[in-house]
This record gives sequence, C-alpha cells and structure tokens, in this order.
Amino acid sequence: KGAINIHGALLPEYRGANPIQWAILNEENVTGVTMHYMTEQFDAGDIVAQRKVPIFFEDTWIDVQARIAEASEQMLKDEIPKLLEGTNLRHSQNETHARHFHRRYPEDGLIDWSQRVVQIYNLVRALVKPHPGAFYLRKDGTKEVLDKYLSIPSITSIKYAREGGGGQVLKSQHVALVPLAESNLPQMYTWINNQDSVLFTEPDKTVSDGQHQEWFSSIQQRNDLVIFGISLLEVDELIGSCQLNNINYVHSCAELQIRIGEENKRGKGYGQETVKLLLKYGFHDLNLNRIQLQVFSNNQVACHMFEKVGFKCEGVLRRAAHRDGSFIDVMVMGVLRDDYEQLE
Repeated sequence: KGAINIHGALLPEYRGANPIQWAILNEENVTGVTMHYMTEQFDAGDIVAQRKVPIFFEDTWIDVQARIAEASEQMLKDEIPKLLEGTNLRHSQNETHARHFHRRYPEDGLIDWSQRVVQIYNLVRALVKPHPGAFYLRKDGTKEVLDKYLSIPSITSIKYAREGGGGQVLKSQHVALVPLAESNLPQMYTWINNQDSVLFTEPDKTVSDGQHQEWFSSIQQRNDLVIFGISLLEVDELIGSCQLNNINYVHSCAELQIRIGEENKRGKGYGQETVKLLLKYGFHDLNLNRIQLQVFSNNQVACHMFEKVGFKCEGVLRRAAHRDGSFIDVMVMGVLRDDYEQLE
C-alpha cells in the first residue's frame, strides 16, 4: 500500500526536476520512465516498474517526452491491475547510483560559447519551445533566443561567425576556418569541378550548377557534414574549403576532406594548418574519437603532410581510383583523439 508516482527517468538516476532536459544535456542515449512508491525523500521510494526509451541525436525534449508518454501509458496498463490486486513487484533503489538534479530556470539557458559545439547543440534541443529557449547576448547587448531546433552546422556557423554570434575564431598563423556564405558558391563551384584541387577520392567528380545549389541549401540541415571555407588571414581571401563528412555521433568518428582551390596557394603550408584546425574542431567541438581520410597513393606530398599532423596509414584500397587513364591505389589514413592530444 501507498502512493504511487510516475517519474520521467530511470531511477535512481535523474532524481529531481527536469529529467529529460538533464538527460539530453548529459548526452544520454537512453532514458525512460519509472513507477515508484512515494516517500518523504524525493523520488527515492521502491521501484514498481520501469520502461526504457531511446534518445536519438536529433531529438528535442519534445520527441523524448512523447516517447516517455507512450511508454508510461503502456506501463500503466500493465501495472495497475497488479497494484489493485496487490501482486505487483517492488524493490528498493540502489543509493550508490542515485543522482539528483536541481530545477532549471530560464537564466540557465545562457550559452557559453567556449563550450563544445555539441554541448551548445544539446542545450538548444533541450530547451526548444514552449520552454524559454537557449540564448546569448550580442555585442550590442541585445538578447538572441534560440528556441527552435538547430543543426550542428547551424550552431557552428553562429559560434564561428565573423561578426556577432559566438565571436569564436578557428585560426592559425596564416589561415582561418570560416562558415561558408552563399556568396562563396560560384568560387566553390569552380573548385569542385577542378580535379587538380582535391587531395581525396570521394569528391573527385563533376557536379552541375543545380546540384551545387541544392547541396548548399541542404548542408545547414545535415548533422553528418560540417564544411568551412579556408580564409587567408593576410588578405581575407577564400582559398579553399575543408570538411568533416560522414560524421557518426554514435561511433564518434568522421572523414576529413580538404581542397586548396587556388592553384597559386598550394605548396605553401596552408593545407597543413587547415588540417590541424579541422582536427581541433573535430576532436574538441564535436568530441570525436577518430577522424580518417582517403588520399591517392601517388600523392606523396599530401601523404607526408598528413603523417606530420598525426595520421597513420591503416590500409590500401587497391586500384580504387581512376586518374589520367589508369587505376591507382588509395591510402586510408586515420588519427585518434589520443594521438592528436599527444601531438598537441
């Protein structure tokens, strides 16, 4: 006998208020619902039943809440007859696993731009409408509220915007990585259709102008791709692009590609600086564990450059690319977070 409560988490973890928000902020991939007896201590009574639900990377708190509501409804159908008959199960909570979280308030939505992009992304999706939303203050003091779902590329663009936004910068001695703008499309289109400007196999194919426009329109909605322009600091000139694609947030890995589009800017060390910056973004902002790439085996300059920044050859794809009338091997290279941190 006693009072029964339904709590939107898997007790004894996430006791307290706003369990869905805290689960998203803590990058959990599973949460659930618990039916438990009520006691004087908040969310600490014996557990009657639990149901697990997944949290997917692109979920907002509303998606998770709907999943929990559905699981709760089924749990009630299963457990209420047992409670009425007195045949229900109950077991005490393991206090060694107990975690209590405080109630969140609107001011807790303030964005700290020094945090990883994935942390800011989680804050935004944890606080979409009808919650007050994540927010930040512009340089002029005005408040900008982000109360709708935003993708990883969108958060990245705000954090590293040249003016306003997060005010953060990804730069080295000579180059900076900057969010792409629509005004960069004609230049990008020329580079993409130039075989000599790419160091990798996958993007080595021509595209139409229509495909290019469609691609640009889609990239801000895709969490599996983040692309930057490579800007030469001295003259504020875009000289190429780089990207992390096939980003897998479950396995914490991605593929790297770089393109120095302007021929007179190749062989000057800008590619190496760019790769270092992109690795920094991948391992810090996206919290990745592994980044890999593919490079033509006959491009010894590129292979050596990648080795200098930490990549190791992990295999060879035999005759996997066709260039200048013949098939050539493609090297697969990879770098782990541990390797990167040791070099840094």
